[in-house]
Amino acid sequence: SFIVNGDNAATSYDIAFTGLSTVDAASGTDSVTGADGADWILAGTDNEAVNSSITFSDVNTLTAVNADLIGT
Repeated sequence: SFIVNGDNAATSYDIAFTGLSTVDAASGTDSVTGADGADWILAGTDNEAVNSSITFSDVNTLTAVNADLIGT
């Protein structure tokens, strides 16, 4: 599980990361909670989306906080 804290920053299991541009959630069931007010943008690849300038891949569940999920 990941929580996006802002542009290029996220937390996973109480470990804070900065300077992120991509995160591969890998196998298993994964979830990401986006930054407050930051829209999720669905990417062109299955299970891939962008929030706060971080591209997440192989994610199963996305949560938008006071934001939208945008895709085509």
